[in-house]
Amino acid sequence: MMSSPAMIANEFKTSSPRPKHERLSLGSSWKGKAKEDRSWQLEWWDLCSLADGKPPPVAWSQSSSIFTAHSSEAKVIGHLFPSSKPYVLPSPQQILAAPLSYQPPTVISVDASGQWLFAYFPGKDGEGIACLWKKGAQVDDWRVKESWTYPRGAGIIAACWINQGRQCIVQESGSLARLSPLGPPTPHPTPTLILVSEAYQVHVCFLRHESSKLKVLTCSLASPSSMSEGEPLPPLANEHNLGGARICDYAAIGLAYEESSIVVALRSHVLPLQPGGASYHEMDLNMLNVTQPISAIADAGLALEWEIFGQAPTIDLCEVQFEYDGVEIRLSTTPLPSISHSYRTISSMTFIPASPSHTTPDPTVSPALSVRSTGSMKKESDSGSVHGENRSKLTPLYLVVSALDFGDYTSTPKSELAVYTLQRGTTISSGSPSWSSHLQASRSFTSGVVAFATPPPLGMFNAGVLLGILDTSGIVPKNKAQIKHAPIGNLEFLRLSDLSNNDKWERCHILGDVTRLGQTFPQSAVISPNYALLCTISGSTRTDAHPAVYPLPVPLTTEGNMPALRLSTHISRLLLASVYSQGTPSDITYLLSLPSTPLPELEESNYATLSAFNGMDDGLWDMWLEEILGVAMESYRARVQITDGESAKQDLSLRWQAAHDALSLAACSAAFEDCRDGDGYDLNAVWGLVGICDWSIRFVEKLMRECILSNPSSSVQLKEEERDDLFGSNPPSPATERDQFFSLSISPTLLHLVHPYMLGKLVDVLGHIKALRTHLISLPAGGEHAHLAKSVFLDIFDSSAVNIPGLHGVLESLSKAPQSVSGDVLLRSLACCKPTISSHTSVRQAVLKVLDAQVVDKPQLFIKPTSLLHGLSKLSISDEDPKEKERDVLTKGVLSNNDRRARCVRCGGLSEAAKSLHSVGQPPDRWRAWEGTWTLHCICGGLWSNI
Repeated sequence: MMSSPAMIANEFKTSSPRPKHERLSLGSSWKGKAKEDRSWQLEWWDLCSLADGKPPPVAWSQSSSIFTAHSSEAKVIGHLFPSSKPYVLPSPQQILAAPLSYQPPTVISVDASGQWLFAYFPGKDGEGIACLWKKGAQVDDWRVKESWTYPRGAGIIAACWINQGRQCIVQESGSLARLSPLGPPTPHPTPTLILVSEAYQVHVCFLRHESSKLKVLTCSLASPSSMSEGEPLPPLANEHNLGGARICDYAAIGLAYEESSIVVALRSHVLPLQPGGASYHEMDLNMLNVTQPISAIADAGLALEWEIFGQAPTIDLCEVQFEYDGVEIRLSTTPLPSISHSYRTISSMTFIPASPSHTTPDPTVSPALSVRSTGSMKKESDSGSVHGENRSKLTPLYLVVSALDFGDYTSTPKSELAVYTLQRGTTISSGSPSWSSHLQASRSFTSGVVAFATPPPLGMFNAGVLLGILDTSGIVPKNKAQIKHAPIGNLEFLRLSDLSNNDKWERCHILGDVTRLGQTFPQSAVISPNYALLCTISGSTRTDAHPAVYPLPVPLTTEGNMPALRLSTHISRLLLASVYSQGTPSDITYLLSLPSTPLPELEESNYATLSAFNGMDDGLWDMWLEEILGVAMESYRARVQITDGESAKQDLSLRWQAAHDALSLAACSAAFEDCRDGDGYDLNAVWGLVGICDWSIRFVEKLMRECILSNPSSSVQLKEEERDDLFGSNPPSPATERDQFFSLSISPTLLHLVHPYMLGKLVDVLGHIKALRTHLISLPAGGEHAHLAKSVFLDIFDSSAVNIPGLHGVLESLSKAPQSVSGDVLLRSLACCKPTISSHTSVRQAVLKVLDAQVVDKPQLFIKPTSLLHGLSKLSISDEDPKEKERDVLTKGVLSNNDRRARCVRCGGLSEAAKSLHSVGQPPDRWRAWEGTWTLHCICGGLWSNI
């Protein structure tokens, strides 16, 4: 009988005279130049795990999580991105009752919205468990929706989702459009799950609505079959070949644009049956008995042609179709002619849909808009064609097949790649297959081994197939203490037409840990939801299955020596599509925060995206502005951790804090509006509004401090005796030193005085504070609850160092004054989260107008009563009180000491309100309704996570 590469490798490792761990020769006796020649090498047995076609599962969710399998237990592990904080999904009851009876998941799949996740756990000695989860309010809050079993020998080997809506992309030309539907549509509001099992069956799982029970339709992939809702499940059939049982051990599910059917490709093995007619499903496949006497098998009537056992020399194809009559769904399957091949070991199969024949420009973006590096808008033609293709042309499917040839098992295997084109016929005659296939191209690799193949990023249809090609040997870096990673392979695109290297796309290194070179390598990969990054999983065993993230290759110029697009243009296109689709751009902000992305490119990316949205006449400018402001805040906050130099760190910290303050003011303004009750405010919401007023007044005091410290007239207009700093100290106090610092650089906080959006929100909040004070003062006697809140509010209001009514009048006049700064400068300032040089004059004028109004009590502003209790030696001009308690990022109230909190994955803010939004027994007042608008995300746009 022909042995598999994995079986041979296991036998070889136990008796090999050269153990695996000695290949690096890490002996301490090396001296002199011999140390420079250290190298690592992959042997053929290291690569046998690729031949099994069972790479470690990995899925990247739109909800900022990467999902992998636990190393040894039947658990799905989520990794928050980019923090890498792990969490464990709850297990179904079957696994909780017998955790040692199940293996780690072999299939993990998440839908495009990030709301649904599927995983399959094989049983160790019995049936396996399939589980479906639904995400809750927090990004790491998953709840088991359904779980069901599959018998041994009929486990799930492939999964995908359909009915996920039309995806929005920025095409190669730069135009924003929506793609045609991918795969067949279904009548259900939730995504539909397609599963393929070892028993040559396809299972379609769907929910009529979220509160209903899961329905499953099952059909055979080996013979024509059909099933409708309400019909009983067909019996499990055993697919037999002459003398053996056929098991499907690898499958790929193909979805095409504008196509109503699905194509499934299957790789199968033929295994010998046991004597006595026992079926394959009753066999112990982990301990296949190959020591039985040949005579016993012959007596059972089995063939002695051992060559028929092992991997089949064909790739089986089957068409899966949906029909809906308005009442029920009907599933049917039609086997297609198989693809014959000469490869000894197929390691992977991947479907890649061709470019759709047409796209539809979004109706809110008509004509279509394109983002240039300058942020200007470009009109596209209304024809809706993509790459000039004919709309009547049927879009094909490409099947990319990777194979390994181990030869005589004496050297590293040779990688072979083939691409097959599957095309639906324009006319279908009776008895002829609806799909035809032919070999498009093939290629053998003289060096390197193909570890994985993935489709190109969405919208980049001309890129081809993305391959991870491993080097089989390399040099160990000399100084491993300083060099953490070394190249072990490359990421590169190959054209689908002839499998040649696509020199119009960048070629990137795959990096490996220098302490484990030659021991681990990536075996599976997934592209991030917004097509900015690639995540790989390493290890032939799942003990090494930890995610590694790489920026995706980018297009190059025709000369092939530099990127075709400016980095900011490339990133802004990704960001435009993500924000417009209401996605979570955590992978894009990670790319923006990398040291390899210069700070000017980050600013230009934000500016180009803002300009694109500013050109959309859809009435949603404030919404788009807040989305981009949240992205900018996250990027600048992340860069603080990788930036050297205190002044640079302080600048970035002030930038992201200015953006966060602007979003907080917008949320506060919305809270006041939602809690209005005629000319007054809902008294049931008064305590929440008091907390918002407290935070708002503190912010205004911080803004006034910045105005005083950056007073442009202080160094040129004041008399010498008037230059004494606030404290009258000699040498000067920190206040004087900081005044000199801000004479060169204007604080990002002062952007609130000149940008119309920020200034408008500030004016609105101060106006509401004035109105709330008037409303509370006018309350009649009685109502202990309201009068207690009134006393607290008046204490906060009257103890402020800022005259709120006076400042409101000054700022309101600023907001109504003719704008002296161009719209382009304002957009750039917003993108930078600080005033640009072109706006400095306007900032200084606004500062002077505020200070001339005499609305600030300077001694009270800089000297707090609490500071006097600790002595003058501990005075500080900082607006941060070391004893100040943490505040709820949502309600701005002081956090209690309980553990019921949620954390924003973007700004890191804490909130108790976000965790108690669904508490029972709370009155449905206006305040609760406003809190409910933040159920799924923070005021900055970030998702909530449990602590």
